[in-house]
Amino acid sequence: MQEDFIIPEEISQLIVDFLNGSLQEEEIKKLSRWIAESKEHEKQFNAFKAIWLMSGKSIETSAENSEIALGKINQKLGNNNIRQLQPFWRFWRIAASWLIFFVIGGVASGLFMNQPAQVKINPEILTKITAPLGSISVVDLPDGTKVWLNAGSKITYNDSYGKLKREVQLTGEAYFDVITNKHMPFIVETSDIMVKALGTKFNVKAYPDEKTITATLEEGKIEVLSLLTPDSKEPIILKPSEMVTYYKQDKMSMISDKKTTKEKPVKETDKDDKLEMIPNIKTELVTSWKDETWIIESEPLGKLAPVLERRFNMEITFESDEIMNYKFNGRIQNETIEQILTAIELSAPIQYRFEKNRIILSANKMRKERYDQFTN
Repeated sequence: MQEDFIIPEEISQLIVDFLNGSLQEEEIKKLSRWIAESKEHEKQFNAFKAIWLMSGKSIETSAENSEIALGKINQKLGNNNIRQLQPFWRFWRIAASWLIFFVIGGVASGLFMNQPAQVKINPEILTKITAPLGSISVVDLPDGTKVWLNAGSKITYNDSYGKLKREVQLTGEAYFDVITNKHMPFIVETSDIMVKALGTKFNVKAYPDEKTITATLEEGKIEVLSLLTPDSKEPIILKPSEMVTYYKQDKMSMISDKKTTKEKPVKETDKDDKLEMIPNIKTELVTSWKDETWIIESEPLGKLAPVLERRFNMEITFESDEIMNYKFNGRIQNETIEQILTAIELSAPIQYRFEKNRIILSANKMRKERYDQFTN
């Protein structure tokens, strides 16, 4: 006797949230355990995903045609009771016009299936992969290239990826572990620079609200080129442990004055080139955001605050500009935002308080004099 195709309401919702990109880490673990319990559960998950893919490619599909498709999937599973699909049938209409796969920390990377190759290529078919604020996403691209997306980041690629070319558009920050293909270079485009690689590991940081874009090489070789003047200059070729910093057009760039702990503004017209190559980088300081242990070294609080905002989805404001220059070192592993703020408070004359979803940082005047005596 064949089993009825029934997915519990709770599991149905977990699957929908997973495909819609809103599943939290503990929920992903719960869904993974359910799928691993039996072959039947895995079969049910795959059927659900097939329905989602169908609806995502044709959002205007009529209920009648969609029910026929459901029936076909049900028949392939050896079941005839279409009504058993109804507990999750109501969710198909929320599918987006492109598919978003969202995985926190790689916990559920095994939930993805390889999609069959398409003979006809349509460059207007886009895939967008996002990591919401407060989360880190790990995904596998169609060619096997692995991408870590930092909080508040997204990559986009079209239907030709892996067939005619390998190009992705990045907003935010991502770490790429690129599968080698000497005949098809891997290209990352940001708002202002392009990074080209064959098979390598590198990090690109290109948040729209920051004044610079950086590309940091960990292994292999990459080429970096400004998109504003792609034909007038040769690309910068990076070797491992090197970084390129791009200073955005028509904005004030902050260049570190190595003789002091302060920073000075420099107009773009004062720079001969918007691309600056920096050797001997400690790559773990750039890439450890994706690992279990996040390493911070001599990071000014003014630069650390935006990272904490994205990582914990909290707004941070300063009541005093002076405290933005205090520098911090540390190794963060599973700490909460409260634990990090407490560590900051203990190591510098700073105090914090919460106002709804906002963190207010201010100077601790009682401790400042003692701190200055100790550090000077």
